[in-house]
Amino acid sequence: VKLNCGDFRKGGYGLGDATVVAQWLEEAGVDLVELSGGSYESPVMMGPSWTKPSKVEAYFLSQAIEIRKVLSKTALMLTGGFRSRCAMEEALAHHIDLIGIARPLCGAPECAAELLSGQLSVLPAFENTLRVGLPPLHSLLRLFRMGRFVIIAGHQGWYYMNELRMGQGKDPDLGMPCLRAALQNEQMETRQARELRGVECVGRFHNSPPLRLVPICLGLLLMGVLTAGVVFACAS
Repeated sequence: VKLNCGDFRKGGYGLGDATVVAQWLEEAGVDLVELSGGSYESPVMMGPSWTKPSKVEAYFLSQAIEIRKVLSKTALMLTGGFRSRCAMEEALAHHIDLIGIARPLCGAPECAAELLSGQLSVLPAFENTLRVGLPPLHSLLRLFRMGRFVIIAGHQGWYYMNELRMGQGKDPDLGMPCLRAALQNEQMETRQARELRGVECVGRFHNSPPLRLVPICLGLLLMGVLTAGVVFACAS
């Protein structure tokens, strides 16, 4: 069972709640709990995509250490930010049973095997190098909360589309532009969701804008962010 250690919102779901839920899961006979954290209102699980390029790893290790104390039979897996062998070994030393790897595999599917074999000591950190648009635009987007959501959307699109490529037997496209990937992913998901019909999908029809409006909506969003940046610069 994947468990959120906290939504990082004031007055929201926190470590105390997660600890209780973890105990309930163990009592119910769950074999493994995978711990992560954050929410799309406070996406700390995205690390540098939400904040800034950083060497900080294991975003939720302190929470995992506390939850480990209340689990005697259930294995605990920790996911979120691991890139170096050193950080992984530190977590294992705190009696974390398994390390979860996600984003590095979207661009380097063999990296976990290479880490275990000793060929690598650090996994790729694509979140530190992916850019949404030209560098000036990317830097401007980082200044605003909405702009950082655009960065996350671009990064997520890059991960999703590369996962799709690998599912089709292709190699990851490391040079894929993030905005194009996000747009393609939205168009694909919208098309698939619109095809959901029948008894099981009643009331779940995805009422997103027509595909032709997606680029327009994205363009308007970027224009709004750019305008806010200009106003901010003038005011400064």
